[in-house]
Amino acid sequence: MKFRIKKIKKSSINKLRQKDLIISIIALLFLFVGVPGYVSLLNSWNQDISNPGEYIPIGQNETGNYTVESIPGSIGSYSIMSYYYDDGGTDSDLYPQTAIIWGDSNNTLVVEGDHDHYDIYFITPWHISDLIQNNTRSFKIKVQLPRAATYYDEINHKESNFRIEYWDDSDGVIHQTYSTSNMYGQIKFDGGSIVNGYCNRSVLDLMVDRATHGDDRVVFTIRLEGNDYLRVGDVVTFSYSYYELSDTEVPENKALQWGGAIGGIVLGLLALGSTTAWNPLDPKHPGWVDLQLKKLFNRRKRK
Repeated sequence: MKFRIKKIKKSSINKLRQKDLIISIIALLFLFVGVPGYVSLLNSWNQDISNPGEYIPIGQNETGNYTVESIPGSIGSYSIMSYYYDDGGTDSDLYPQTAIIWGDSNNTLVVEGDHDHYDIYFITPWHISDLIQNNTRSFKIKVQLPRAATYYDEINHKESNFRIEYWDDSDGVIHQTYSTSNMYGQIKFDGGSIVNGYCNRSVLDLMVDRATHGDDRVVFTIRLEGNDYLRVGDVVTFSYSYYELSDTEVPENKALQWGGAIGGIVLGLLALGSTTAWNPLDPKHPGWVDLQLKKLFNRRKRK
């Protein structure tokens, strides 16, 4: 039994190649022009057209007592704490800081404890998912230390700075971590005792952070290294604020959801158009989708 191989005309092959080329160009234009253009329009709207939002101070009402387990293993319920070393450097642990005066624009902390304190942690009520859901992506910080903190170790790349960290929050216990991969927005104490700055994170960044670390707790950290440390009775002035969108601004999270849905539809149509089921570029050889659309339009014309 002989099988005949149907010979495909060269003109048909050229039409198929032309169709695939057009669909590929449309897909590439959508990915590399349409998507960046959409993001640019969104940013332009929020920056140049909409009424800007405002920074809301983070005060006493945004703090609370959380169960924290430090590296040595002690557990206690704190909202603000410090990390200390004893004089010999053999003992270290967390120490609760409770001498805090809350104000309207600036808050004051008086360092408690008998040792030298190298870090101060401010446990926030937020997890990474809270920042995504509430569109909280920008923090404004101001920290004033009792003396200049300028330490920098070029060999070990350690420096005194302010940073935002993610701490593992599981089973109702927050676990302290020292991983350098779970922090962002490091602002260096450079030659003075006052630091003003912003720590920003996009929704995509936060989604990557959550996928990498899990839904961890957000912690504000003053990290002191080397010869920079706080003594008992030192006064630290601080103020933290988070950005709240105005009613006219487009939330990045919602925009990404709508943009992802539209993008999925467009790419799905392009993928369907590359098959024989839909041939919008070849009316002489309609696919199943083309026939259904033709029937639908004919019905509407009759009505």
